[in-house]
Amino acid sequence: MVRLAVVAVVALAAFGLYRWLQKPPVQVKAFEVKRGMVAQTVPFSEAGTVTAGDVARVAATVSARVAHIPVEEGDRVAKGTPVVVLDESDLRDQAAVARLAAQTARRQLAQARLQLENFRREFQRQRALAEQNVISDAQWEQTQDELRVREQQVEIAEAQLEQARLQADIAAENVQETVLRAPFDGVVTEINAEVGQVPNPTQPVFVLMNTASLRVEGTVDEIDAPRIKRGMDALLTNDAFPDREFPGTVTRVAGYVTSTQRQARIVPVEIALAGQAPFIVGMSVDAEIIVDRSDNVLYAPTFSVFEEEGETYVYRIADLNLPFGRAEKTAVSTGMQSNDFVEITRGLEGGDRIVTSLDQQVEDGARVEVVERITRRQ
Repeated sequence: MVRLAVVAVVALAAFGLYRWLQKPPVQVKAFEVKRGMVAQTVPFSEAGTVTAGDVARVAATVSARVAHIPVEEGDRVAKGTPVVVLDESDLRDQAAVARLAAQTARRQLAQARLQLENFRREFQRQRALAEQNVISDAQWEQTQDELRVREQQVEIAEAQLEQARLQADIAAENVQETVLRAPFDGVVTEINAEVGQVPNPTQPVFVLMNTASLRVEGTVDEIDAPRIKRGMDALLTNDAFPDREFPGTVTRVAGYVTSTQRQARIVPVEIALAGQAPFIVGMSVDAEIIVDRSDNVLYAPTFSVFEEEGETYVYRIADLNLPFGRAEKTAVSTGMQSNDFVEITRGLEGGDRIVTSLDQQVEDGARVEVVERITRRQ
């Protein structure tokens, strides 16, 4: 009887296994549990914009026709490189005239000082005569008035020389200002000048951007702004570079709320790229600012975790050596959670594979076939 019972049990098990094997496997997506960072982040309220760290809008300080433009828009130039050269001929003529005017003023001052020195000797002689009552009071007053006039003439000549020197210096500087140079290493993004024309004084002659130090300008919701501090790390992404994240650092959090956006008030934020990135100025970039993080922890996608009756579970894929795996409902404990990933503190080990496509009606013990492996963005 015992033998018959054992045979019956084995038969039932075999039949159950047969029925289980006859069921078509559920096709699922899977994720391999691994160690890494799980972070709580604050996103931009909408895509930010890549801008240059330094932007120079160089305008002409003198009025002259454009003689030469040695570079083109898009060229990368070094600091001090001539970008636009103005015709200096008229300005050189003006500088020569100013130098001559300064020389004339210098001679006039020397003459006025000499005349004053000669008259002072005459003044001393007239004073002695006045003290001896040899000359009248009227003559003595006239001598005093003439001394004051000659002293004023020297003061006027000194002022005229100072003004002439200033004009000569300005004229010389104007000649130097005909060469508009790059103030730093960068890319010439705009040239508003044509050879033979006088540049428009209301706009820059050229625009230079320092693309070696890019930053991203964006906004966050006013509710999230108090959590963000300068120096916090950020992760930047762009659809042109899928599955890649680029590091950045928060460099500015505005101390004010700007205009509303989709009926929500927003705060401007700037993020500097922490390393090399293939971004170009004007590109749209999404950002996640890390406000808290756990490093070197086991993590899994948040959408692979579910709750039942107050407990947290995942479906771990067992029997990976068989043609098809088996979904095993496994209790887990979780820690820090982000929008995409959650820390696993108990129940799984590194290398375990779990089902992420819970919408495929997976149940405990079901046969599963992994058709796609989900990976974390690198």
